[in-house]
Amino acid sequence: MKLKTLFLTLLMALSGLVYAQKTEKETDFALAFNDYCASLTDSLYTYGTAWGQAFGEAYESNNFAQLTKHSNKIFSFIEKSQKDLIKRKVNPDMEDLKLAVLDFLAFEKAMIQEAFKPFEQFTDKTSDETIKAQLDLLTSKTAQEEKVLTAVRAEQEKVAQLYDFTMEAYNGE
Repeated sequence: MKLKTLFLTLLMALSGLVYAQKTEKETDFALAFNDYCASLTDSLYTYGTAWGQAFGEAYESNNFAQLTKHSNKIFSFIEKSQKDLIKRKVNPDMEDLKLAVLDFLAFEKAMIQEAFKPFEQFTDKTSDETIKAQLDLLTSKTAQEEKVLTAVRAEQEKVAQLYDFTMEAYNGE
């Protein structure tokens, strides 16, 4: 009986060791997927920055219609990215990262609809109170965005640890 227990323990330990060692091809695949996910968040940051700059100009000129091209571009990017990511095949141990990025994209899509798009209807006749209320909503959504991004980064770290690659330090952008 003791020999059987020892054999089973040894077998389980070896299978864990074999499972823990990832091939270079598996690591490259995981790293490529991680880079793809990072490129989505980086692109959205770039698009959001461009929208913010356009917003500053729109606010000064009371020409909020100029924001439409920026928000439409972001919205289209999100929809394309969602479709591409849904179709993308990943290893089962990368599925949580995929879902976290899909959650992030869904959050961003809702943010565009609820916080960005309403500004486009504003004119020089829109009250300061209405603009302030929409700015407050935008600020609130932006604060919530960090929580969703933190979930993505946590899943990226798990994949990096599992596949033994190093994540670049997050710089807070």
